[in-house]
Amino acid sequence: MKQIFDYAIQNGTVVDGTGTEPFRATVYVRGDRIAAISKDPGLPSRESIDAAGMIVAPGFIDLHTHSDAAPYCAPGFESALSQGVTLQVVGNCGNSLVPNNDRIHATIGKRFSAYYVHPLKTGEEYRAFDLSTYRDELTVQGLAINMASLVGHNTVRKYVMKNPGEAMPTAEELDQMCGMTAKMLDQGAAGLSLGLTYVPGKFSLTEELIALSAEAAKRDRMVAVHMRSETAPYVFQALDEMARVAKETGAHIHISHLKVMYPVGNDDVRKLLERIDDLNGQGMRITCDQYPYTASSTLMNLIPRWAKLNGNSVSNLRDDAMFEQMQADIDAEIRRRRGSAAIWISDTFGAMSELDGKTLQEAADLLGKSPAEAFREFFIACNGRVNAIYHAMSESDVLEIAARQDIAVGSDGFGYDILSGNGMAGKPHPRSMGTFTRFLRLNREHGLMPLEKAVRKMTGLPAEILGMRERGRLSEGCFADITIFDPEKVKDNATYFQPDLPSEGIRNVFVNGCLAYCDGSYPEKRAGQFLLCK
Repeated sequence: MKQIFDYAIQNGTVVDGTGTEPFRATVYVRGDRIAAISKDPGLPSRESIDAAGMIVAPGFIDLHTHSDAAPYCAPGFESALSQGVTLQVVGNCGNSLVPNNDRIHATIGKRFSAYYVHPLKTGEEYRAFDLSTYRDELTVQGLAINMASLVGHNTVRKYVMKNPGEAMPTAEELDQMCGMTAKMLDQGAAGLSLGLTYVPGKFSLTEELIALSAEAAKRDRMVAVHMRSETAPYVFQALDEMARVAKETGAHIHISHLKVMYPVGNDDVRKLLERIDDLNGQGMRITCDQYPYTASSTLMNLIPRWAKLNGNSVSNLRDDAMFEQMQADIDAEIRRRRGSAAIWISDTFGAMSELDGKTLQEAADLLGKSPAEAFREFFIACNGRVNAIYHAMSESDVLEIAARQDIAVGSDGFGYDILSGNGMAGKPHPRSMGTFTRFLRLNREHGLMPLEKAVRKMTGLPAEILGMRERGRLSEGCFADITIFDPEKVKDNATYFQPDLPSEGIRNVFVNGCLAYCDGSYPEKRAGQFLLCK
């Protein structure tokens, strides 16, 4: 008796995620797996999809997101599915939703949910305290896409240390931090993440990073890092620090959102890539991801380092005498960041929403002040919580990194729901809506590499980085995460002015064998899984 397949994806060109040449075949799906890939288009199936003129690829894997609270705030993950993404990795840049305890539970939940219009009610929907309970909550609720989580160094620091702002934990605290990191890894975290430009991770010494990274190395998990600097020339020192961690622990180091901001020379990116190649040639394992935009986005802070070390940033700005001392340095920092017109206010978290989407210069004009004085006013009004977009990279540098076949694509974005109205707070970076379709468009327009190699950067390569053998490939027995797209029409539409515009050219998306996206609509069934690494 012949078994009937659930779906037959016919007439398409298969790009299987391995980087090998495309071929014509029918992809058959049964349950949550790819059951057959055959030249025979007529095997019995309950439903068929005509993919003529389309590419049939594995679902795209987003290695770098901050969607930890998305299942509670934007459970449809429409921003991901509309650009072909079927798996997002959360817990990046040192910040994960778990582990936590009663002392920090609400604070962590509010931090993650602040990026959404409808914030998380930390006392109700979200009660997870470790990775197991986090997974259990999301499994009961249902996930629209697959998720995996790193364990964040900053979160562990806050969990354990009495004073996370200290440079070095006590011996007892470091032992507890290693123990908690190990516990999260043993529960299935995909690795450890470091955010070395953020509080409190920025205060840590390299010896602490070595101790924690050793726990990841023991379990063959990656250490994903937002390095201490991404700005020339300091980015090279930051890479040297991570090379030391790799050398002393044997850990797989994954550099998040590789870039050189405000380059001081025309060959900074080339030198950085050569240095990474050299480290890999020495036997280390250094991998990277990139979002293909010339602007970055993070919390706005133009306050000089000496003033940060001298006390609370907001309090120092309130003090007239202190502000007078730091004003020249603030002006210099604005110039270093290419001027007040190149710094955009993306989100004031509701405190001064009239400034969301405006440049620093536009905010200054609106407030009738100089850029430094305007920064002072809204930074105080927002209690130091302001997100910014910095137009910091050159297009040629972005394309040079994008052209590397060994560097994966990652959005550094959030999962948003657009159609349901649970959309974006402020005017966030368009990368949440357009990273993967943008990369495909840039590859088409600039001829960066053959399409099969471009697809591998978004599928097979990130799966290899994560150590997931049954994702990222179209092969019999693998999970049926599948993205069908038009190679000539696929493109991003989201802009810095309108970051919520969905992409074009993505036809269908399957998550674990279920149709999750179809020509702009999102079937209600959620077939995503919370993936554990073992």
